Amino acid sequence: MSQEILYSVEESIATITLNRPERMNALTHELEAELHRIFDRADADRAVRVIILTGAGRAFCAGYDQSTTDKSGARHSDPKGKSRADFIEFWRRTDAERVALWTHMWRLGKPVIAAVNGWAMGGGFWYQLAADITIASEQAVFAQPEVRHISNTTFLFGALCGWKAANRWGLTGDHFDAQEALRIGMVNEVVGLLLEGALGALAHSSHNESREKLFEAQRQHGLKGYLDMRDGPFQPEPMGPRSAKGRQKKAAQ
Repeated sequence: MSQEILYSVEESIATITLNRPERMNALTHELEAELHRIFDRADADRAVRVIILTGAGRAFCAGYDQSTTDKSGARHSDPKGKSRADFIEFWRRTDAERVALWTHMWRLGKPVIAAVNGWAMGGGFWYQLAADITIASEQAVFAQPEVRHISNTTFLFGALCGWKAANRWGLTGDHFDAQEALRIGMVNEVVGLLLEGALGALAHSSHNESREKLFEAQRQHGLKGYLDMRDGPFQPEPMGPRSAKGRQKKAAQ
């Protein structure tokens, strides 16, 4: 595994850390491919219940590394030397590939929590959007500066935050802070610092004593026992636990 990504598993929590702080954790093609291999590794590990994605240093991820070049030495996103058709095709293919990467995250069997500790720009902005849950520190800053030059925003922004809010930030490329991200529904929670305890408390919601009790009920009484324990408290009257029939059933047990 490259030192540009750190991976650890502790108490059922897999933590993936983008580790290029000198480049604000900017993504290269190689780094992104490795990131998704690690997603699959965490997904296949039966001991893992939740995946946390974060960044080292003062950024979550500053987006795609614009210093990467093709064989001729030109930046991949530079229109110079390309025909209009080739340049349009480049972005069509690039956008399709990136959508495939987000949907890969959605196909994982484990929830992904993005822990945004600073700058989340461009591709980093998209990754925190695609996460199941996003927690931001008070120092987090979000933006899509690429829309001012050659790129576009993503449909996912409007789907999560509404048409007006997505247009306000997705068409201008302006920066906005964690409180604005919370207001428009892009993040779930804003915390002073992304302490391990704060993340761990949320991550453990996927693996708690109630879950173990459900599996024990299944082992003891089969599927019916599992469903009775899971759904019993939510049954409407007169079958719920507070009804006469419910109390009689509980007493008989």
